[in-house]
Amino acid sequence: MNTHTRPWHSTVAFLAALALMLSLITTSARADDSEPETLWINGVQATTSNYSNILGNGTARFDPATTTLYLTNAEVTTPVVLTPEAGTVEVAGIYSTYKNLTVYLTGKNTVTINESSHGINAAYFRGHQSGTITFSGTGVLEVTTSDTQQWNSAIHALPSIVVDGPTLVLSAGKSTKFWSAGLSSSYAITINSGTVKSYTKNAAAGSRAIYAQEHELTINGGTVNASSTSPTDSYALSGIFIHINGGDITATAGTNSVQTGELRVANTMHTQVNHNPTASGAQTWTGQPPLHEAQPAYKYLHISQRPVAPTPTPTVTPTVTPPLAPTVTPTPTVVPTSSPTPTPTPAPSTTHSPSSTPVPTATVEPSSTSSSTTPPPPKPTFPTRALSAVLATLGVVAIALLGAIGAYLAGLIPTQLIPFSLRGMLSR
Repeated sequence: MNTHTRPWHSTVAFLAALALMLSLITTSARADDSEPETLWINGVQATTSNYSNILGNGTARFDPATTTLYLTNAEVTTPVVLTPEAGTVEVAGIYSTYKNLTVYLTGKNTVTINESSHGINAAYFRGHQSGTITFSGTGVLEVTTSDTQQWNSAIHALPSIVVDGPTLVLSAGKSTKFWSAGLSSSYAITINSGTVKSYTKNAAAGSRAIYAQEHELTINGGTVNASSTSPTDSYALSGIFIHINGGDITATAGTNSVQTGELRVANTMHTQVNHNPTASGAQTWTGQPPLHEAQPAYKYLHISQRPVAPTPTPTVTPTVTPPLAPTVTPTPTVVPTSSPTPTPTPAPSTTHSPSSTPVPTATVEPSSTSSSTTPPPPKPTFPTRALSAVLATLGVVAIALLGAIGAYLAGLIPTQLIPFSLRGMLSR
């Protein structure tokens, strides 16, 4: 947070502003302790008989339970003229003495007063620091006042002012005797969201586009365009304290874009300034001198959210999974079977030597070493062994039978030992 502080009593212009504030409190519209809460709009007082349709055309209604005034495409052109106390005259398009009042806006609403010191005046005076007038909704409110000899403001409130959402377009005329303001509170102003465009003309006692007289002007969000271009004693943003935490703010003035004893700008904000009341030629503020103390003064000021550098996208290296090696079943090595080298058998010699001694035939022994040893034949499996046993048994039986038949035929076996069934067969 950037903070720039200087005692307000050291600023002559600020003393003048405080003097104006004191004169406003003592002489401006207010309700004494005996005055009941009341609400006027377009010259008509809101009562229990017309709360649901104050103007008779469906554009204004009031909820006393929540003290909310609902405006839907309302047009206010007739002021109410009041004398809350001796010697004072109040003229306003909308006038309220409620401690807390919400103005809920729908559509386009206009307040145009040609004989007015205030377009809207929230005049709750008893402990006004605890009261609030809140502008909410999604609609538009345009307030225009003409030149006058009185205090001149588009919207003025003795209690605090809060803006939550709508669009306010405010234009205050000249004041030939006093001050002029677009959006003015005798206490504090807070802008949270929405749009506020506030313009003022020159005035005898100074002009301020947005003016928090006794306390703090806080901007948390929304769009704010404040302009007070009178060549003398004119300020765009004015308050004992000014705190800027967000939003988009443009301020131009003939004297100084800001008037305050303390200015705080969030570190997330970007600020551009110019000694001339124009955006052309504006430069980024370096932090010094303080915005409200610069000499010559900064007549143009633009504060917006500092651009946020994009977060670089991390480069993700893809994970490459190596392919799985194929499973190779080893092929068994088959050793070829080598037959032993056959032993050559020499042909018998028919030629004899003169000595008549025969040449002995050479016997070649088989080589005991071969290129590879012949593996033993595989052992027969069970079916093979069983078949071999059956065949061997049948062979033995056949041989024995043939032997017995031969012995009988040779007379070696008596006839009585031969079964009777075979005797017939043998005798044939």
